[in-house]
Amino acid sequence: MNIGTLVILVIVIAICIPAARHMAKVGRGDGGCCGGGGDGASIKKVKVADRDESHYPYETDIKVSGMTCANCVTRVENALNALDGVLARVSLEQGSAHVLSKSPIDAAKLEGAITGAGYYVVKTR
Repeated sequence: MNIGTLVILVIVIAICIPAARHMAKVGRGDGGCCGGGGDGASIKKVKVADRDESHYPYETDIKVSGMTCANCVTRVENALNALDGVLARVSLEQGSAHVLSKSPIDAAKLEGAITGAGYYVVKTR
C-alpha cells in the first residue's frame, strides 16, 4: 500500500466514523434531523390562546413536503400558528397540515408561512 492510498483511507475513515455515530444516534431517537431530540421538544412551540376548535369555522388542508422529523412538524405548526386567527395541526405521517381559521384566509398567506419555514407546499385544498 503506497502513501497516497493510506492518506485517502484515513480521510475516508475520518469522515465515516462521525457519520455512523450520527446515524446511530438518530436511529435510537436521540436526535432529530433538525437539531435536538427527535420528539420536537427542543423547539419552543407557539402557543395559540384560543384552542377551542369550534371558534374556527374555516378549514384548509395543505400537503407539505420536506418534513422528516418531529422538529420539522413543530416548525411548520409554529409558522402557521403565528398567523393571526389560525390554529394548525401538522402530521408527519400524512405529510400535511390541517389549518383552522377564524376568518377566510388566503392560501398564498398559508403557503408563504410554510415556505418561509423552509418547507414545500405540494397541494392546498
